Amino acid sequence: ADGSRIDLDAGSEIVVQYSSQRRQVELVHGQAYFSVAKDPARPFEVRAGGAMAQALGTRFVVARRAEGERVSVTEGRVQVTDLRVDGGAAHQVVQLTANQSTTLVEDGPLLAPVAHEPASTLSWLDGNVTYRRESLRNVVADLNRYSSRPIVLQDEAMARMQVTGRWQTGDLDAWLDSVARALSLRVVRDGERIVLTRSGPAPRASDQSGADAPTARGLQ
Repeated sequence: ADGSRIDLDAGSEIVVQYSSQRRQVELVHGQAYFSVAKDPARPFEVRAGGAMAQALGTRFVVARRAEGERVSVTEGRVQVTDLRVDGGAAHQVVQLTANQSTTLVEDGPLLAPVAHEPASTLSWLDGNVTYRRESLRNVVADLNRYSSRPIVLQDEAMARMQVTGRWQTGDLDAWLDSVARALSLRVVRDGERIVLTRSGPAPRASDQSGADAPTARGLQ
């Protein structure tokens, strides 16, 4: 009723609670884009896991990723707070301005602001996904929000592989197959799930210890 708008990505869920003092939204899972109407008397708060994003009038994305919560601002300013309790220490706070983002790392810190490209951050609104050195773990989590069958990795070591590229969310098979080809993986489909496996023999343990992870690149 205040004129704010929320766009939900696939497989996403929110809970909205408005009162005369506050406007509160909980992102249960998935990703959402918030266009917040200005109302200085009622802050707009979005909670996602251990993170809370607070704004008065602005536009921003909140996403619950496999590796932590991410807040990306496209217009205005947003304050992000780490709500997790850690031995009574003060809550960590990050201030974001337009074209900045932060991530509350799972079992880790609230990261300092980094630059992001709004066109890439919002590409899912137009039926696309854009990744820049995104972990395969996060990419598979995104794929699972669009898939009717669970997509899993053959082993956890594959999760750190990095993906860069742009794909259409409306063609799940092309999206998945292209990412797999770029990483030299195989897609094994059965009646209950889809498994990403290594194409050849599993690499030796020493091959997994390097600082650089394989990177997928693709444009569709």
